[in-house]
Amino acid sequence: MEVNASSFALGAVLFQTDESGQRRHVAYFSKVLSTMEQNYDVWDWEFLTIIAAFHTWCHLLVRTRDPVQVYTDHANLQYYQYPQKINQRVARYISFLKDFNYQLKHIPGTSNRADALSRRPDHNDGLGDNDQVVALPDAVFAKVVCASTLDETMQQKQRQNQHKIEEWADKYHLHQEEGGVWYKGKALVVTGEESNWQAVLKVYHDALPAGHLGVAKTLRVVVQDYWWPNVRKVIQEYIQGCGKCQENRTNTHPN
Repeated sequence: MEVNASSFALGAVLFQTDESGQRRHVAYFSKVLSTMEQNYDVWDWEFLTIIAAFHTWCHLLVRTRDPVQVYTDHANLQYYQYPQKINQRVARYISFLKDFNYQLKHIPGTSNRADALSRRPDHNDGLGDNDQVVALPDAVFAKVVCASTLDETMQQKQRQNQHKIEEWADKYHLHQEEGGVWYKGKALVVTGEESNWQAVLKVYHDALPAGHLGVAKTLRVVVQDYWWPNVRKVIQEYIQGCGKCQENRTNTHPN
């Protein structure tokens, strides 16, 4: 069996030696790599080709008396010759191969007849698929950006409501840090109108990265950064009035 992999496809050719010692073609295999598989390392492409070929011709190759000769340009496979921590995918490969008697033999890529099958022109080569990919879109940074703006807003509200914070200070064990900013523990104290609390919850509950968490989880993330009296009650009432949350609750309990 000759196997080969390119960056976008796998190929294999199955041979059998006839009575005169000539190798005869028995079957051909070619497969386009999935989008996920195209992101594998080059040695994993080679390993995957062997697995795919054995899987395709399992009915012919499983538990053979003589070793199946697997010809491959196996320089890349030498990566797996050394002890290392393997991922679950490679562990599945190893488990699968236990049912096969095989031996790897080197063949230059230019002599490998499976090479053409791994580079068929009708296969999508995937070129450009990963070009200009934004791994971390702006949306995932929304909370950080908005929180920074919130800090400035809430500090301004503190200055405007200094008398209220002084009333809270002893009762709720607040402390003042450099710049006159008030905290409860590490959480910035929120004062002022109800709109200020809502502004915090729009970031920590409504925004895309937040994902409309439940009461307990929303409370946990909010109080890491912000605090005000009755914060739990405010969050509970806010979520009870959240249309998206109620819609999700309805969808998870169909009639």
